[in-house]
Amino acid sequence: MPIGDVQSEVHWYIHGRLIKPVPAGLPVICASRPLLEFAFRARVAALPGITIISRHDVTGLVATADHSAVTGARLRSRDAAGTLSSMPADLVVDASGRGSSGSSWLGELGYAQAPAETVRVGIGYSCRFFRREPHYLDGRIGTVAAAYPDRPAGGLVIAQEGERFILG
Repeated sequence: MPIGDVQSEVHWYIHGRLIKPVPAGLPVICASRPLLEFAFRARVAALPGITIISRHDVTGLVATADHSAVTGARLRSRDAAGTLSSMPADLVVDASGRGSSGSSWLGELGYAQAPAETVRVGIGYSCRFFRREPHYLDGRIGTVAAAYPDRPAGGLVIAQEGERFILG
């Protein structure tokens, strides 16, 4: 996994000009999202009191009889039978992103739904992986062409694990 200084190991082009590549003292770790997710999951799984249950979907929350506290989550197995169960928990974290049902689950328990907030940023991107050779990028771990008002499109090439880089 490529690691280096964010200023001296990455070419930065701002307003079409290369910023002088001097050490900034800020480390950058160029890891793919799958590698980061693997590392976070392994680290969390190693914590005492943490249970990770694979091949299940959360279908709702479990609460006390008076709904004053959430005490766990309802689960459905992804096996053919779709077995239902529940998992007690001191803390339930909904990390499902945009598709979260957390607000409706809280609504089922009588809680007011959290207000929705939309932030429109007007940015789109796409990316692709390519094979990386050591001489690519002049030995650096990345190149970034930053967007600016006169040129609202930018791009980057960042080295990643597995002798590849991502172009975005």
